[in-house]
Amino acid sequence: VSFISAVGVFIATYYLLASNFSAEAMTRMQQISNSLARSVRLSIRHDELWDLHQQIQSVIRADAGTQILILTDRGQTLVASDSMKYPVMGDPQSLPTPLRQLGDRSFTEQTIKDQFELNPGTGNVVFAAATAVLSEDGDALGSVIVYSDKNTIMPKFRVLLGKVIGYGGLALAVIIPLGWWLGRKLVEPLNTLRGSMQTLPRYASGIDSRLAAISEGTDEISQLAS
Repeated sequence: VSFISAVGVFIATYYLLASNFSAEAMTRMQQISNSLARSVRLSIRHDELWDLHQQIQSVIRADAGTQILILTDRGQTLVASDSMKYPVMGDPQSLPTPLRQLGDRSFTEQTIKDQFELNPGTGNVVFAAATAVLSEDGDALGSVIVYSDKNTIMPKFRVLLGKVIGYGGLALAVIIPLGWWLGRKLVEPLNTLRGSMQTLPRYASGIDSRLAAISEGTDEISQLAS
């Protein structure tokens, strides 16, 4: 029973951790996009795109595997963390379709987070978020898109899962023997009473001494024997 319960707890913990990591990853992407959106508006106003580029580089150094795109209101790349992959002021159609759609959705929903295949059919799932960059008048200036490959996040999940398995195994190594010992202690009075009852017809004269041996406790079985 203890082993089956432990397996059930492990499976439940695995799925809870996996879903929690996914939610945390998308929340982190959204926090970055929201923060950068405020900086983008100021940078565009003062024409300080180099400062914006430095800020993006500092973000991706802290979050390995993260990609950041700042698009104009027409969908062209204004600044990118990887300018070789996403050329500045390149053709909007060169961007993966899910990223273009995410940027377009941000204009109506202001900020949005989602997970999808970056290139449909490849299985390359990313966690992404987008935030619209709005002028003081509420006009759309562009959008900030932040995404991270699921494969760059899963190693962190595996490390945490390894710790859970390690500590869980250690706990089981203690709980299972302890549970077995307690179980034997709990049923020991019952087994003694059962054995005494079975010998009652043949050894009626010695039953009192047998019952006396188990009637000194305070549990229900001992009270029954007394």
